[in-house]
Amino acid sequence: MAYRLETRSGHNMFTMASLLQKAIRRGDKERAGYAAMELFGSYHTMLWNRIMTVSCEDCWGILAKEIVALRYTDDVRNRNRKGYEKDTRYVSQAITLLCDAKKSRDACYYACNFVLQTYVTDPGELSKEFVQQTVREIESVADDALEIKNISGEVGEWEVPESSFEGEQMSIFDMTSIPGDEELTINPDDDKKTKCEMWAAYLRKGIRTLDMELAGYAIHNLRQTDLSYAWKTLYVISRNECKGIPTREIVSLKQSDDYVNKNKGLDKRDEIYICKGIMVLMYQICGKFSSTIGNDIMDAEFLVRWDDHEFIDIRNCNLPDDIVPEWVYDVHTIRGKKAGKTDWGMNLVEQEALSPLQVSFFDEGSWQPRYEYKHLHDLCTEGEYREMLEYSKTRKGNPVDKIQDKY
Repeated sequence: MAYRLETRSGHNMFTMASLLQKAIRRGDKERAGYAAMELFGSYHTMLWNRIMTVSCEDCWGILAKEIVALRYTDDVRNRNRKGYEKDTRYVSQAITLLCDAKKSRDACYYACNFVLQTYVTDPGELSKEFVQQTVREIESVADDALEIKNISGEVGEWEVPESSFEGEQMSIFDMTSIPGDEELTINPDDDKKTKCEMWAAYLRKGIRTLDMELAGYAIHNLRQTDLSYAWKTLYVISRNECKGIPTREIVSLKQSDDYVNKNKGLDKRDEIYICKGIMVLMYQICGKFSSTIGNDIMDAEFLVRWDDHEFIDIRNCNLPDDIVPEWVYDVHTIRGKKAGKTDWGMNLVEQEALSPLQVSFFDEGSWQPRYEYKHLHDLCTEGEYREMLEYSKTRKGNPVDKIQDKY
């Protein structure tokens, strides 16, 4: 007989995980807090993993640094406690932060449409100097640059090594083409190291120019070949192209990746964390947003001082009318599948439900790149595909215009 995973009140564990994520998307603290408390005792690690995923998949801008700090503090403070003996304040603060955060599914859209599969066959040429300078900077990043050194969610302190670079850094304005400079392109016969260096340079160019396809092509290949090199590339871009503003966020996203995916091979790791990193860098570069902070109580440099802010207590949260809402049961649940829910329908419903919504890159995206791939590989129904084609008549798969660069 199959073992049924239940929470303390007899709910299915997966139902509560779905309620947690969908309630956060809707800014519903009461239901999100209830779901968190149901999962808190027996599924503590899974709860934190889901919180980290939601912070990237459904929330906009710089946010992961706070979630990583809270999880780290939870690990330390609750080290010798079990189940419901653990202090709930850190999860309570995380739920409060996420429910009030600006919502966007940009990172999810980007992963699904540009990273999980890529249609780029010819990424073009790059100047040799641009590639070599990018490689020099990545290789000068200290091995511990993406490791958190001293973190405490209670005192608001957090060290990221300042001596991460050796030698001269390159600014966004320094990287220009030199007349007569040799052009390089990737070659199928290149060795692994050369390919990674080229993919890193393509990734940098793609982020600098908001070229979603090029950056997606680069990270699609780089993350599955040398993930450490991929994270160092984002770190370099955050320091140079973005003046260091999102550097702590890149470090935190890498830590989130390590927390959730530490026992998975490169081909099994969730891509949402590195995709969120690319989105944060592009938000900073595009100049469209006055701030890239995901929640107004946050600061780009320091951690939230929770003594100065109110937060829910998940121990006191209830499930209204003791009923799990129908919107919890999507295509990923048995009940949702039996009710005829589809992946396509879920995308539209959950986009519409985001609250508070941060208008961003892909709110009006058609999802066509993803569904062309799914249709080609028999991963969606004909009905879903036709609905996508109709939806795409007034929308683009990539609604983001590229910007010019000097090379």
